[in-house]
Amino acid sequence: MTVPEKLICSVVCFNENKIDAIRKKLVDREDLKRQADLHKVLGHPVRLEILSVLNLEESCVCDLANILKQPVSTISQHLKNMKTVGILKSRQKGKLVFYTPNDTPQIWAQIEPIITNLKGQLL
Repeated sequence: MTVPEKLICSVVCFNENKIDAIRKKLVDREDLKRQADLHKVLGHPVRLEILSVLNLEESCVCDLANILKQPVSTISQHLKNMKTVGILKSRQKGKLVFYTPNDTPQIWAQIEPIITNLKGQLL
């Protein structure tokens, strides 16, 4: 199906001042990419379960795997993804690595309401 000729602009024009003003108000593309990455990571139910557990108590991958009845490799991969986007932080104690939610206000302000709404529904 083609667009009728009368619906197509015959002149390409734009208002430079308007374009510049709008561009100045836009969020930086890198910031948008970080937000999209964060939301992608939060879009997986196992990751939300992990956050639900970690919101209650710091845990290692073995504890999380047992609590959530998932393979260690699966939990480990999810932890890696969440740490990459800054949702989690970790600390090493001997051979064990313990994970907790990142307490960075900008990140936690987006995550905390999701976890609060899920309390008691996942585990």
